[in-house]
Amino acid sequence: MEKEFLYKNRSFSSCLNTAYVWFCDNFKTIVRVTWLPLLIYSIFAGLSLVCTLRDARIVEFAEQSPGLFLTIFIVASIGVLACYLWAWSRLLSLLNGLTGKKNILLLLILFLSDIVIGFIIGGILFGGCWLLFRHQGVTPAAFLLDNWLVCLIGFIVILLLTLPLAYASARYIMKPDTSYLLDLPKTYPTGLRHLGFIFITTLITGIITGIIAIVIALPQLILMTAQTISAFGVQQGDPSGMPGYFIPLHGATTAVTTILFFYLTVYMLLVSVFMYGSIEKEEEVRHATLISEEAPTDNEQQPKTF
Repeated sequence: MEKEFLYKNRSFSSCLNTAYVWFCDNFKTIVRVTWLPLLIYSIFAGLSLVCTLRDARIVEFAEQSPGLFLTIFIVASIGVLACYLWAWSRLLSLLNGLTGKKNILLLLILFLSDIVIGFIIGGILFGGCWLLFRHQGVTPAAFLLDNWLVCLIGFIVILLLTLPLAYASARYIMKPDTSYLLDLPKTYPTGLRHLGFIFITTLITGIITGIIAIVIALPQLILMTAQTISAFGVQQGDPSGMPGYFIPLHGATTAVTTILFFYLTVYMLLVSVFMYGSIEKEEEVRHATLISEEAPTDNEQQPKTF
């Protein structure tokens, strides 16, 4: 992606629109570089979901051949992760110009770093809540019921404080020569300074993609609901009403749904990238303004005469 096109001062609506235009203009290229890993990924995703179905035939197969069943499930799960990284690495090559192998390493570092950050935040929250519950001598359920508004506000504040990480992540993707964790003391305050812009962009993107995601997932939700009702009826002694083609249909639906969700996530990533580019441009202008304000004027540079 050209730097001149990326680093521009944009509004949140412009970020959404630019991401959509870039996605449509480069859709053929995106499909060309991701179709193979996505095809294998969707097959593994459908297979792994079929393994989790509480269908009588699946349960019987698992009981008769537990080793083979477990092997299929493990291979399918590993295949999902591997092909997912493969697809994303090839897509990121279009954005940052790195090779697929380097992007896989970049994604792993980003994923592991987010896990570390999540553990730190979770540990602090868990420790603080444990001390609070112990000090007041109440159970977590009773505390939540009595202080639900305070807990809700606290959850919203924590969620807002994690939003600057979206800027830090996008910056690391587009500037892979930097360090994600080591640069957080610098990138997090920058993201915090643009918290309102990040919040409204993320909120609008989430609403739009959420509506689309519900439409995409509707066939899958219908099949899962039918399967759950059938499994509950079987437990009550009723015969299964599922047709013989239900398992292949569920697996195929999952495969198609995962592909559509991937491209929806691509659009969300593009919005984050253009949001990052806009913040970088604003920071560049801001630093230039500060330097010009601190520079001595012509009158200050002239020596005083007496």
